[in-house]
Amino acid sequence: MEVRSSPYEPYAFHPAGSLVAGPGAEGMAALWNVDDPGHPYRVATLDQHPEDVEDLEFSANGRLLATAGGGRVNIWDLGAFPEIAADTIGMACDVAGGGLSTEEWETYVVGMPYEKSC
Repeated sequence: MEVRSSPYEPYAFHPAGSLVAGPGAEGMAALWNVDDPGHPYRVATLDQHPEDVEDLEFSANGRLLATAGGGRVNIWDLGAFPEIAADTIGMACDVAGGGLSTEEWETYVVGMPYEKSC
């Protein structure tokens, strides 16, 4: 897949800053790891649009990516991609809505000193 390089194309940065999503031709979008800006690499190619991808946006927690094009919007759950799923604790905290309170810790983690989990 060839990624278009026009300065006017939409690109979206993951809230953590290590991923960027960009449009491609023929209904595709690319997800890139940019931890090392000198050596970015493609993490995934997303290809469900009937026409070119015109816009992209990550959710606030970075778990979802919306892509739009050809009169269609797709919502991608990025938990299936290794670059996102590698942060299993962060994903669990997002799904649970935060870590255990001190009261919950005393109930579920008996005999261990409290530790902030998220």
